[in-house]
Amino acid sequence: MDEWTKNEWEYFKNQNIESEYPNLERTLREPRFTIADLNINAYDATYWDKKGILPDISKKGIRKYNLSQAIWIKFIEQMREMNIGLQTIKPFKDKIFTRSLNAEELLENPETKEVVMEYLKSTSGLSLEEFLADKGALDYINDNMFIAFEMAILTTIVLKQPIVFIVNFEGDHFVYNVHKHNYILEKVPDIADILSSPHFVVSISEAYQSLVSDWCTEDFFSELSLISSGEQRVLDAIRMENIEAVNIKKENGNLTLIETTKSLGDVHNKKVSELFASNAFETVTLKTQNGRIVVSEKLSKKKI
Repeated sequence: MDEWTKNEWEYFKNQNIESEYPNLERTLREPRFTIADLNINAYDATYWDKKGILPDISKKGIRKYNLSQAIWIKFIEQMREMNIGLQTIKPFKDKIFTRSLNAEELLENPETKEVVMEYLKSTSGLSLEEFLADKGALDYINDNMFIAFEMAILTTIVLKQPIVFIVNFEGDHFVYNVHKHNYILEKVPDIADILSSPHFVVSISEAYQSLVSDWCTEDFFSELSLISSGEQRVLDAIRMENIEAVNIKKENGNLTLIETTKSLGDVHNKKVSELFASNAFETVTLKTQNGRIVVSEKLSKKKI
């Protein structure tokens, strides 16, 4: 486990992200998106498949991709826009989906072993020795371990970090986080040499934003957890009828309050009395002209 991935894994281990992103891990790994869902031309998809640059699919029939594979396909779009050749894309694809280490090799690293031990203790109460007594334990770790690409996607979505891959023309690459530039300079001392050699950059953030833009109006979007539960509430508020404005407040980067201003439409005295009786508001704005209500708005606040 490289230093960047280990640090991100430790962060996610200590955060209760399942409450805000309940379906994200399943979306990351469960095949459900077709080429049409990704807005990719069928002719291009067939050609890319023949050239071996689409993600490998084990099941026959309609090809469906998980989120990490969908992000990769958006990478292909970015690279083709830069006129990157297929002979460069293919080795990059092969390397980005490959685990550099298996579970046994990972557990030889004392720091990684400590992370796994803490995770087991917090989730199952088992010691590492008790867990490994099961013959299928190592296979379980291999099957459920995030590769660096998946961890970079999680970091982009959950931490809203600007993550890119810097890639040379042999397909070798490393993850670059703009917000961790000084840290990367320290951990990758030869970064200057890497950046001075021929390379290109593909952006997970750009790919993620493209998918959210394409899918946010689809019925299935709320099932994906591509945005947090709080952000989904904001989106739902925007879609409510007669909404005039939505204001959100954040503290320390976390969404804490949603304020919605809703037009009440045609309001008469009886309706105003009913509104007061229900107490379903924080502030009501009523503007009158010649004794008649001409503008009416209701402000509601919801803590997150």
